[in-house]
Amino acid sequence: MAMTSCTECDGAVSTEAANCPKCGAPPDQFRPIKVVSATTPKVVGLFVGAAVLAGGLVWAGQPDSPSAIATHPTNVATAQDATPVAPAPRNEPAPPPEPPPHNFAIEQDGEYGYEPAVSETERAAGTGVKEMIMVRYMGESGGVRKITSVSNGVLIVMSCKVPCEVVKQTSFVGGQQIQQDMMRVAPGTLISEIEDDVDNDQLKIYRPR
Repeated sequence: MAMTSCTECDGAVSTEAANCPKCGAPPDQFRPIKVVSATTPKVVGLFVGAAVLAGGLVWAGQPDSPSAIATHPTNVATAQDATPVAPAPRNEPAPPPEPPPHNFAIEQDGEYGYEPAVSETERAAGTGVKEMIMVRYMGESGGVRKITSVSNGVLIVMSCKVPCEVVKQTSFVGGQQIQQDMMRVAPGTLISEIEDDVDNDQLKIYRPR
């Protein structure tokens, strides 16, 4: 049984009543009932919208869906997850190379002291050290290098042509030449150590004070 209303008095009345119980109007005065079909556009749209919404929720809940991936806690990009980027290296100037070690033992008043080696025979005779030999670097002229030394009143002049594989050693006493020798510059000898220091710019040219 369906209910409707009377057009005469607007009273509620059953669609099966013989007349209106309020005003007695016949059934033809009752308002007709509108039957809505399940296939009307409004209902169809409602069902389609609900289906689409439900499908979207199910799809968004799938693990491989973009929405699920974007909102999953383990896939959210944060500042803590970012890999720290190392700063670009700066092109700092290289430190200057260290000067080569020198062979002389002391430097005093423009002269350089070298310690002569002690032979096994001298050690056996009780000689532990020898007197230090002081030399003066007199510079280079015309490709000829000159070094002098004074010991016990004897002036020794050592000269060689660069690269100084052979040295001429001349001895003077009172301005008179007393001896002259030619010596090969052998590794480990005193003259070799002096020449190495000159080659490595460790000796300054002697200037009288």
